Amino acid sequence: MQYDYQFGVFIFFALPLSVILLLIMIVPVLAVGCRRMHDIGRSGWWFALCLFIPWFLIVALWLCCLKPASSSR
Repeated sequence: MQYDYQFGVFIFFALPLSVILLLIMIVPVLAVGCRRMHDIGRSGWWFALCLFIPWFLIVALWLCCLKPASSSR
């Protein structure tokens, strides 16, 4: 089996670049997700929990399917 050196170079540059892009994009993703949860009358923390604990994704999807909570706006 012959080793492909180009794959190693790709990983050397692609992995740090993807981490940098992830760190740049995490704040806008959190902001938009929390804003959408607030639009339907739910707490933005439900969306934040989905990012850190994947099982909360099911709960957040369930919350999005419910009728919006009444708001005083």
